[in-house]
Amino acid sequence: MKKNKIMKKKLFLLTLLSFSYFVFSQVGIGTKNPDPSSALDINVDQINPKKGVLFPNVTLLSIDDKTTIPNPAIGLVIYNTGKNKNFSTPGFYFWNGTEWRLLDSSSGINPSINTLQCGSAMLTPPRYEKGKTYFGTITLPYTMGNGGKYFSGVSKTVNGLTYVLQGGELNYGNGNLFYTVTGTPTVSSPEGSLFELNFLDKSCKATLGDLNEIKSIQYARKYTDTINKDKVIINNKNNEVVVKEGTTLRSVTTIGNIQVRYNATKISSEHDSFIEFHPLVDTYVTIKYDKAGAGGQNLELWGKIAAKSKFYKLNEETHKVEAKDLWYKLADDSWTNPAYYPPYSSGAYPDLNSGLRDLGTVIIIFHNTQEIYRVTLNVNGNIARGNILDEDVPSGVTIFIEKLD
Repeated sequence: MKKNKIMKKKLFLLTLLSFSYFVFSQVGIGTKNPDPSSALDINVDQINPKKGVLFPNVTLLSIDDKTTIPNPAIGLVIYNTGKNKNFSTPGFYFWNGTEWRLLDSSSGINPSINTLQCGSAMLTPPRYEKGKTYFGTITLPYTMGNGGKYFSGVSKTVNGLTYVLQGGELNYGNGNLFYTVTGTPTVSSPEGSLFELNFLDKSCKATLGDLNEIKSIQYARKYTDTINKDKVIINNKNNEVVVKEGTTLRSVTTIGNIQVRYNATKISSEHDSFIEFHPLVDTYVTIKYDKAGAGGQNLELWGKIAAKSKFYKLNEETHKVEAKDLWYKLADDSWTNPAYYPPYSSGAYPDLNSGLRDLGTVIIIFHNTQEIYRVTLNVNGNIARGNILDEDVPSGVTIFIEKLD
C-alpha cells in the first residue's frame, strides 16, 4: 500500500514537470528544434504531400460582430467565409478591439456606391485598329463609395475586345473603377464598341472607341490666399514648435497622375515665382506654356523632358534609401534648347508674378500614360478697394487643372 502511494506521487511529479516543460518552452511540429523566437514552429520539409495550417472558418454577422465569437481577444485571427450577406467579403480577419479588419488592415465592410457615371467613362488609349493587338483600360467614375474592398469581375467580350473589372478598394466618396481591355479588335476606330459595365448591383452601357464621345471633363480647383513663406512659431508656454506652411506647400493641387503648385514666398514683381509640377509616374513630358501679365512679360514656350517621379538617395546616417518627390519648374533651362531659351531681360521670361497679376496656361502631355492636362494659374497681390468696387482682395493663387482624356 505504501509503495503504491510513493508510485502515485512520482507519477504526479513527472506529470507536473512535463506540463511545466510544455508551458514554458516552444512547441515544434515537424521539427525537434523550434525557432527560439516562436511559441509554435510548424515545419513541413519532411512531410509529403505538403500541408498548411487551417484557421477556424467562421461566418461573421457584421463588422463589429461579438456574438459569433463572444468577447474576442484583440489580435484574434479567423477566416470569414463571407456567407452572410451583411458581411460578405471573405478573407482573413483580426479583431482590433472595435471591429473585424482584414489582415492588411483595410475595412471589411460590404462595398457600396451611389451611382455609376457611364457618361464619363473613358477608354485609354482611345483608338483601336482592326487586326492589331490592343491593350488598354476603361476608367469608369462612381459616386459616394464607402471604402469597401471589391474583387475582380467576370470578363466579357465585344468586337474582339475582352474587358474585366480589376479588384480594388473604393474611395470614401467619389472615385474610379478600372477595367482592363485586351484582345484583337474586329473593327477599327472610329467605329465604336458598346461596353456593358457592371459593378455590384449597378450597371450601365458606354460606347467607346468612336473618338466622338462627349465627356464630362475631370478637373481640380484650389484657391490659396495670402502669398507667404513658411513660418516657424515657438509657443513659449510649452515650447511647442509649430510650422505654418507657406504658399508653395499650401497650393499643391492633385488630379490623376499630376500635382501642381505655385512656388512663391512673397508678393513679387521679380523673376522669383514659378509654376511647378510633380509627376506621380515616370514619363516623357511635352509642354506648351503661355503667359501674359501687366509687366509685358508675355511668352509662348515649348519644351520636352524625361521626368522622373522621385529621386532616391542613401541617408548616410540611417543607411536607408530615402525617396524625395521631384518637382519641375517651368523656368528650367532643360525645357528648351538653351539657344532659344528667353533671358529675363527679353520680356518673355517664364516666371509668374503675383505683383503683376500674371496669368499662365500650360498644356502638359504625359506620353507614357497618354494623358493631357491643361493647367491654368491666376495669381495676384493685394488688390485695394477702388472707386468702382468697395472691397479689398487679399493676395492669392487659383490653380485650375483639367484632365483632357
